[in-house]
Amino acid sequence: MLINAFVPRDFRRDTRKMTPHAHDDFDQASLALQGNFIHHLRYPWATDMSKWRVDGHHAVSSPSLIVIPAQSVHTTQDVGEGWVQLVDIFSPPRPDFVEKPGWVCNEADYPA
Repeated sequence: MLINAFVPRDFRRDTRKMTPHAHDDFDQASLALQGNFIHHLRYPWATDMSKWRVDGHHAVSSPSLIVIPAQSVHTTQDVGEGWVQLVDIFSPPRPDFVEKPGWVCNEADYPA
């Protein structure tokens, strides 16, 4: 697993600059250590319409953990007042994060 801890902060993200995205071949877990969040999820469509899922908007408080499956479009919104902090956990590790010094808490486990 690869661990990416965000710096705690006491301001909210600009909702006009959210970052919905998906990972093709790895899962992500987001561990909320402080604050309140809404995890927005959209699942990929399949050819069988009976298997389509409605978009999910999951409001959570800390501490909590959500596992986001590969290929699910997702973004997280911090809500409410006070400090917020998330830790993202990826499996398998993301090579693009490992290549950026200081981005990964356990980067020593992934030498270049």
